[in-house]
Amino acid sequence: PIRSSSAWDASTVEQFLHTAVIPMRLGCIGEDDAPMVVSLWFTLEHGRLWCALHESAALLRYLRESPICGFEIAGDGPPYYGVRGQARSVVVRERGASVLDELLARYGVGTETKLGKWLRSRADDEFAVALEPLWITAWDYRERMTA
Repeated sequence: PIRSSSAWDASTVEQFLHTAVIPMRLGCIGEDDAPMVVSLWFTLEHGRLWCALHESAALLRYLRESPICGFEIAGDGPPYYGVRGQARSVVVRERGASVLDELLARYGVGTETKLGKWLRSRADDEFAVALEPLWITAWDYRERMTA
């Protein structure tokens, strides 16, 4: 669902999403119908963005109550480029631990590190969340920002 105004075609967007090892910013409707933004690790699989959330995460509750969300994957510094869009979130309990393991590997967190051990100790209570994009667009200001 790449928008026609996107700076990149579907292939370039997919390549970026496979290689960008930065958090995704996810926007949703939170408490009292107020917007909130959360940074999450993600991976791309078969056109879906996947993340893992512990069962105690307020974000999990918010996405169940209002599954349409916005997302952005972009670095914090210049030159500015990245991908953003809207998606429908789908909670998949049975994939929670496996998605967590994929994310640990993708983001270079060893299972024997303090963080890895702690996250894995809670793996039975992890939920996977699949974001099924409704639309995606990319922007790329690298050319105009170079001297």
